[in-house]
Amino acid sequence: MKRLFAFWFLILICGAVLAQQSEDTSEPLIVAGKGWGKVSLGVDRKTVESVIGEGQNRSRYDDVYFIDYPAKGIQISYNNRITL
Repeated sequence: MKRLFAFWFLILICGAVLAQQSEDTSEPLIVAGKGWGKVSLGVDRKTVESVIGEGQNRSRYDDVYFIDYPAKGIQISYNNRITL
């Protein structure tokens, strides 16, 4: 009887936690290979910084440069736009 009670208690707790996570829509979902809300593959720096704030210049190369966003714990690379 105690095992049955413990089992149902565990099911109820897990269900409540999962329900709470699915209801929390204040943050966009991270989708592998796509991005995080407006911060997605292919968007420009202006769009990214409108969402996560200003970044700090890190490294620059011929074709790409890196910006650190320490408040979010991420680094993003951007392509240098070369006009001919």
